[in-house]
Parts: sequence; C-alpha cells; structure tokens
Amino acid sequence: MKAKTILTAILMMPFVASFTGCSDDDEPEAKLTKISLNENSLVLSHNDVSVLSVNEDVDVEWSSMDPFVATVDENGVVTGHYVGGTVIEAKTADGLSDVCLVGVMPLYYTFNEPYIEWGKTQADVLAGQEFAQDYTLDGTEVSCSQSTGKIFSARYLIDPDKGLYYSELQIKGDYEQEIYKFLEERYFYVGIEDGARYYMHGLSPDTYDYAVRCYRVKHNSKTYITVAYIWGDYVRSKN
Repeated sequence: MKAKTILTAILMMPFVASFTGCSDDDEPEAKLTKISLNENSLVLSHNDVSVLSVNEDVDVEWSSMDPFVATVDENGVVTGHYVGGTVIEAKTADGLSDVCLVGVMPLYYTFNEPYIEWGKTQADVLAGQEFAQDYTLDGTEVSCSQSTGKIFSARYLIDPDKGLYYSELQIKGDYEQEIYKFLEERYFYVGIEDGARYYMHGLSPDTYDYAVRCYRVKHNSKTYITVAYIWGDYVRSKN
C-alpha cells in the first residue's frame, strides 16, 4: 500500500508541474509601448543644472538638439549654458522616446543687441535699427548715434556682394562689468587678447555663427565699451 502511494505521488508530479506553470505569475510582461519623462519643460539660467528621469524602468540614451544652449549627460543631468532654446531627448534601443523643451533665460538685459541678420542689405539694416537718431550712409557703412540711454552709437558694415557682416555698439562705460555678465550668459568665452575680450556664438572656431569682441574706447575723455559682432561665414570666406 505504501509503495502504491509513492507511485501515485510520482505519477502526479508532471500534472502538478504543468498546472503550476500556467499560473498568472508566469505570464509574459506586456511590451512597453511608450516612455515618459518626469518633466516636459525646463527653464534654466546660465550654468544652472536640473535632472531629468524616465518614469519607466528602462535604459535610455540622452541627447540635446543644441549643445550650445544646454547639454545632458548619461544620467539625465541637464546643464544650461547659453541663452536660447533646445530639446532634450531620451530614447530607448527600441526607438521609444520622449522629449523635454529647455529654455535658458538671461538674468541681464543690459542693452539691446544690434541688428545681426547677416547677409542683409543696407535697406534691411535701416529698417531693423530702432534706436538711432542720426544716420550716416555711404553704401557700405551705416553709422548712427543716440544721445540718451546706455547706447552711445552703432555702426554697420555691408559688403556689396555678401551683405551685412559687421555690427558694432558703443555703450557707456558705467556698465562695463554688467556688459561682461550679459555676454557671458549668451556666448562662449574664448579669452582676452590685446585688452579685448572675445566670445563666440558656437562651440568651435570652424563652425561658430558669429564672434563678439568687447573692448574699451575713449571719446572726449569719456570711456565707452565697444561690443562688435562679426559674421563667421564672412571671416572664413576671407581666410
């Protein structure tokens, strides 16, 4: 009788195993069809940091559409660099993705930058220049002055074939330190040469959009800060 009971138990084992294998606990997981980020928009300042994460338990690759504005590392840490907007994307190996819109906002509004629509005509420059009171024109240059406010004068150089390639403002010297802060949150700082500070709108000397040169000048014993912008494509075409 005891042997029969043991035999019955052995014969039942495959049935029990089969029955257990059909339990709900072993059902295949549903396939992931989308992912989502903890934030879909961020507002940062120059050098601010924020962390993005994926709500689902999945590995992703992070990327920034415009690393000049903001970058993101492999852990989702976003660093704001220069004023502007970009898109941060998290993407899985299967192609699922979600994005976060990132805006890097300025803290300094020291002056309105000059007209820098590169390649435009003299007429375009005049139409886009709002603050000037007096103009001097000679076909390749537009000079204008202002006696009130922070800005003292502006100057634009226009190539007959390539259009606008140089824009310049002179700003009252009282605002010198604030001007540096204004530029540093908008442009990549290159360094100082011959007393002038150099910046780039871009991260490489080979691909920057335009350069900015900032230096002191004197008129009638008064100090002014000149902020000059020059089109990168024009410079490269001359080299």
